[in-house]
Amino acid sequence: MTGVQPLLSRRYAAVSITIFTMVALSAFESLAVIAALPEIAADLGQVELLAWIVTAYLIAATLSSVAAGAFIDSIGVKRIFLIGVLVFGVATILAALAPSMELLVAVRLLHGAGGGLVFTASLAAVPLAYPHEMVGRAYAAGATVWGVLAVAGPAIAALVLTVLEWRWIFLVILPLVALGTVLGWRTLPGPVDAAEPITLDLRGLALLAVFFLGLILALDSLGFRSVVLAAVALAGAFGYWRHAEGAPAPVLKIGHFLAEPYRSLWMAVMFLLLGAIGAYVFTPVYVRAARSGSEALTAWSVLFLTVGWAVGANISGRLQDRATGDQIMLAGISLAAATLLVSGLLVGLTAPLWLMFIVMAAVGIGVGLGTNAAFHVLRVATPDAVIGRVTAAHDFGRNIGFTSGTAIGGGILFAVMSGRITDIELVRDVLAGADVSASADIADAVAAGFGAMQLAGGAMAAIGVFFAWRVRNWRLQSTDSERVA
Repeated sequence: MTGVQPLLSRRYAAVSITIFTMVALSAFESLAVIAALPEIAADLGQVELLAWIVTAYLIAATLSSVAAGAFIDSIGVKRIFLIGVLVFGVATILAALAPSMELLVAVRLLHGAGGGLVFTASLAAVPLAYPHEMVGRAYAAGATVWGVLAVAGPAIAALVLTVLEWRWIFLVILPLVALGTVLGWRTLPGPVDAAEPITLDLRGLALLAVFFLGLILALDSLGFRSVVLAAVALAGAFGYWRHAEGAPAPVLKIGHFLAEPYRSLWMAVMFLLLGAIGAYVFTPVYVRAARSGSEALTAWSVLFLTVGWAVGANISGRLQDRATGDQIMLAGISLAAATLLVSGLLVGLTAPLWLMFIVMAAVGIGVGLGTNAAFHVLRVATPDAVIGRVTAAHDFGRNIGFTSGTAIGGGILFAVMSGRITDIELVRDVLAGADVSASADIADAVAAGFGAMQLAGGAMAAIGVFFAWRVRNWRLQSTDSERVA
């Protein structure tokens, strides 16, 4: 029997479980580690590298996802999936065994590369594994799984941390990795008939990597070196622009980045995430080091923004029949900008944690509204023939915000802390619960850095409001043109 069947029906259960399990694991490992940052810092030291545990994964996942498409078209979904799972599984074990912060960051690069391959191969398998009538539902289910696990990952990790040490955040997923490997080998399709030879745009990918890495490193250092690194990033961007104009098949098309409404759409989401992700990542550090929170409270402190994000995304979906996507996006980004500024002020006032958690939940609602509605606007504005490539371009811009937000948030936090305390490694002792001398000064330094990060985040999200207005104006002008026609 063909046609529309449940995704977990007998015929499609194995391939559905394969796809959604690996999408879930790659999403989980991208951000779940946030809940364990204080424990990792206390165990391995080198607090200044904390942000790179998250940033390294996101950088590698972004670039490997961009590169995976050409290989999938040439050698098939199954091979890329299995290569990705192998890399992901090995990196998961190495991350759990990492004896130092430097090695953990290096392993997270490998981890992200595997996660990016797995995620891209899983989604590319959808139109090959299901009949046409089920493809839309399968994509929607995959997006839901990714969103839930990426947002809820830190909360799930917090549950693990209440009974186990941080290394188990990696180890607990290994049985699911093994299951995904076996099922993928049995169920995923191989190369399509008349598969094209590999035509990966290596030059374009290298220039994108120069731009992306230069940008992240510039935002992370926040010093004179930032000027040099920013120049490197600009050179990479300019080089890619010149390359893409003449290349027959660039890895990302310029028009999908710079034509409206695509440009304003990804920039609105990018600035929203630039503002919010730093607060998301470093809330556990603030709760532990500045507010003397218990290990349990520290781990669970990410829950509030997580729940808000999920609630906002759900509300956004339900509002699509009552409001346009650009209206919902504008409201969500405005809410996130305002509540980030309020949160920064509350940090300065040493407000009760329960009040701060409520405000962080409101930030999450704004992020969920804005990011979810942006995909709806993208779908409405894009012809079916190019939806995949346009979505990839939007995801690249979105990932710039995700990754840069972590880097710039950590840069602000540690720049402020370095101006107030001479030995950043003292923060490690506080995170470990040690009663070190001048701990009140350390707590004040962490609070000052976190508050500055929140205020800067609110300002960046406010820039996102400007671009959301541009998307709204584009939609109104398009509507007016249709009426005239």
